[in-house]
This record gives sequence, structure tokens and C-alpha cells, in this order.
Amino acid sequence: DNIADAIEDVVATYLDRDYVAIQIAEWSRQALDVSVEPAKLRADDATSLQSIIRSEARAEVRQIIDVTLGEYMSEDLAPAEWDLRGLSGWAMSRFNVDLKHNQLRQMTIDQVKVQLTDAAIEKLDRRELAGLEKFLEPHYAQQQLADWARSKFDIELDAGHLAGLENELAYERILEKAKTAYRQREMVYPIQFVLDMVFQAAEHDFQWATQQLATWANQRYEMGWSADQVAAKSRLELYEHLTTAAAQWHGNGRLEAVVDAGMADRADDATALADWAQKRFGEAVDPAALRQLDRDGRRRLLIDSGRAMLRSELTRLERFVLLQILDSAWKDHLYAMDQLKDSVSLRGYAEKDPRIEYKREGANLFTQMQATVRERVTDLIFRARLTSEVEQRSVYGQQQARHDLASSALHTTGSEQQQADLKAARHTGGRAQRPMSRQQRRAAAASAPDEARPAAPAARRAKYKARKRRRR
Repeated sequence: DNIADAIEDVVATYLDRDYVAIQIAEWSRQALDVSVEPAKLRADDATSLQSIIRSEARAEVRQIIDVTLGEYMSEDLAPAEWDLRGLSGWAMSRFNVDLKHNQLRQMTIDQVKVQLTDAAIEKLDRRELAGLEKFLEPHYAQQQLADWARSKFDIELDAGHLAGLENELAYERILEKAKTAYRQREMVYPIQFVLDMVFQAAEHDFQWATQQLATWANQRYEMGWSADQVAAKSRLELYEHLTTAAAQWHGNGRLEAVVDAGMADRADDATALADWAQKRFGEAVDPAALRQLDRDGRRRLLIDSGRAMLRSELTRLERFVLLQILDSAWKDHLYAMDQLKDSVSLRGYAEKDPRIEYKREGANLFTQMQATVRERVTDLIFRARLTSEVEQRSVYGQQQARHDLASSALHTTGSEQQQADLKAARHTGGRAQRPMSRQQRRAAAASAPDEARPAAPAARRAKYKARKRRRR
């Protein structure tokens, strides 16, 4: 949804009929420090545009000098009280015109105005305006849109083809390609993530790492690998084999076939179906929900559970990214609302109701925050990766070792805050995770098995000393 909304935002921006004029106006502001209405910048050649921009710049220079000069050389004050030093500094900083303090003392207000205006316009006319030509290239706006799509989603679009499309059709074309790129990301990211973890772990314990990858591949894609077969392959060979298998599961009916086989002798037993889904996909399925569905509904629910397994690593990444972005954007929004609250009372001087202005601008700030979230999400979700350290644990003797590599055996590196954020992100949306009061947490800790309780400080110190003595 964020991707679709971001595309809609950008299509509306780049394909707006005033987009090129707005870009030229912004370029003019940066190049000449002059504000030009975009509506006036509709010329089709660079010469005409330069003429319009210079004309607007001259008019603005005259207006600025006429208004500002009175602050330094007011007719209501005696010449001895004029702020000539301040005027000299302003003329240099604003127009890069050098008017000495002693020179100004010998001039009248009109003489200063004429000399300052002439000097400022002369410097303005000498300034180069090279760079306007790029805005007049055919399909400039469409090319900017294509460049945006390439940088975000790594998809290729033809600017000339986009020029012949209405906004809605252009949106649908980009969204279709972005969905294809996203499906590819769903397929390859889990493999990339697991291979990163395996080859990092192999530096410490090669046998453990190869066994973990074989277990993960067999559980995920039914590869039938042994640790020795994994060890005999290069990283590229492993990647190619796994992506080929993943393509069968993601789009060629392999997942549906596995679900159909699992339902063959359990279709009418909701409890047995839920147990099978838990063992096969590692995803909890509520038997009560299965009982309320017909056979087709149960099949769809189990397929959804399988798809959740296939993209579980990407789901954790997306939760992590969204949690980080939403947290940051919401804090920025609250700060902006505080600033608005402090300043909105001044609107009363403009005969505007501060309460109405607060509501209106607050709503605009919230809309801008949502657009910022969408922009940041699309920036990261196609490129970001979670990097982890592998805590080496033996898989031997464990009945369900298939998830060790992808979840419990992996711990995200970084600061303690990042680890806490990742833990929160992994549990975002989980039905089993419910807020508890302090009393409830104490009761849960008291009822937990002894081995699940954190060791007391004294016990931890005793274990540490015992290990130290054994090493000696």
C-alpha cells in the first residue's frame, strides 16, 4: 500500500502540467535569488525564458531596494541617524554591491537608490543562466519520473512512452512493474539473508553452518540436501539452486500442491490441519478459524500460511523498517505541531481564527508526514538488509531445528536500542503479544518454569566463577 501510494504521489507531481515551470522557478530562485511565478514561465525556448527571468529579477531588485532602503535611510530621521554601516553590509550581502560607508554619507536617498539599483541590475545581467536548456528537453518530466522509478524499484521505463499516457495509465504501468519487482524481492531476499548468515557463521564453525543451511533449505523448499552437499557447492551455485526452487514455490504451483497433499487425509479435521500447518510452515493456524471455513476457505488459509513462511525474513525486515520510520516521522510530526501551537496565535493579527488555522495546518502537517513515511519506505524496502551475527548452537538432538538459522539463532548486530527495535518489530501485529501490567508480568514470571527464569545475580556469579576455575 505504501508503494502504491508513493507512486500515485510522484505521478501526480511529475506529470502535473506546471511541473516544468515549477522546476524552472526553483532553479531561478537558486541561481539568481529571485522569485518568479511558475505561470509566467511557459516559453518554449531558452532565450525567451532567460528574458522573462531577467525581467522578473530586475523588477524584484527594484522593489526590494525601494522597500529596504527606508529601513536604513529613512526620510523621517536626520542623516546623522541613518544606519549607513548596516546599509553597506546589506548591499554587499544581498546584491554583492560594494558601497563604502564614507561614500554613502555624501549621497541623498534617491542617489543611493539609483546607484544601488543600477549596480545590482548590472551584476544581475552579467550572471550566466546556462542550465535552462535541460528543462526544455522533450519529455523532461516523464524522464524524471522514469529516473525516480529506476532509483526506487530498479525498473526501466521509456519516457517517450510515458508521455503518451494519462496520469492514471502511467500510474498503473509503474505500479505493475513495481509489483513485479516486489514479488522478485519476496523470492530472493530470504535466500540472500540466509546465505549471508551462513557464510558469516562458516568462518567460525563450517560444519554447523552447512547443517543449518541444509535444514533450512529442506524445510523451506524441500531440497533434500545434506550438509555434505551444501559444503560441495559455491555461494553462487547455492544461490542459483535456491532461487530456482523458490520460483517453483512462489509462482508455479508448488505451494498449492503441498497444501493439497497435506489436506488429502485431513480436510475435515481442523485440529489435524492446524497441527500439520504448524509443523510444515512454522506458522500458527487457529483450529477454530479453520472450523468456520469450508474446504476452499481452509485451502486458502493454509496457502496464506505457506506464503507467510516463504517471505518470513522479508516480513521481519519490513516490520523493522516501518517501525523505525514511523517512530521517527511521528516524533518529527509532534515537534512540528508544538511549533505550530506556539506560532499560530500570531495569525490573529492577519484577522484569521487561530483555532481554524491550527486545525487546517495540523491536517496538512499530518498529510505531509504520511507522504514522508511513504517516501522513506520506498527508499529502503527494496535495498535494505538486516545484518546479523550468528550465535552458534548445535542443531543435533533438537526436534525442530529448521527455524534456528532464520530466527532464534540470529541476533541483529548494532546498538542495544537497535536490538530492542528489532525485537519489537518481530512481534508487531502478533496476536499472542498483549500488553501486561506490572502485576501480570510478575505473575507470569512466577509461574514460568525454573529453567525459563533469569538466573539471580548470585547464581550467575557462581556459574561464572565455576567456568573460570575449569578453564584454569
